[in-house]
Amino acid sequence: MNTGGRIRFGYPQPNLNPADVTDSENIVIFPERFATKLRTDYAVSVTEPGDYGPEAILGQKAIMQPEKRRVNTYLLQYHPPQTKAAGQEGPKRFVGEVSFDRPIVAIIADGEQLAASDQALGKKRFAYPPGAERALRSGDHLSLSLDRRTLKLDWQVTPGSQNDLGQIRVIVDVSDPQSIR
Repeated sequence: MNTGGRIRFGYPQPNLNPADVTDSENIVIFPERFATKLRTDYAVSVTEPGDYGPEAILGQKAIMQPEKRRVNTYLLQYHPPQTKAAGQEGPKRFVGEVSFDRPIVAIIADGEQLAASDQALGKKRFAYPPGAERALRSGDHLSLSLDRRTLKLDWQVTPGSQNDLGQIRVIVDVSDPQSIR
């Protein structure tokens, strides 16, 4: 996995919880599950390459079927520290990308879909916030490359606002060893 722009890794620690990790300068990636066998259908936001804004994601639902698939999941999060000065700052823009060595099969960016998938696709013992607060907002965009290996993000946030937490879940297919090129 490679990153560029304002994206960094949340280094694995036994008791690391995304709710406890704040960063006002970057979007942070947390590994969640590895080689998890999908056992049921999941409602997801994005299943095809393309450019997506919140109007194309929120309230939309595609179905990702198990298809004897094993996946890795990653949570991408923007969560700034709460400071008195944060409310006085203007909007910030975060542009970056993350590339995987396997194809991305789905992205969950709707808050309710995130909440519904936390137990099965999220990391055990992570404390996730309620659904709607986590969704993409006006001004946010995602772009999934044609080869399904690179996700570009362009998020706009206003530090100190009540809705300054943004999360998406990226689901990467690891079931076919032939998919590595």
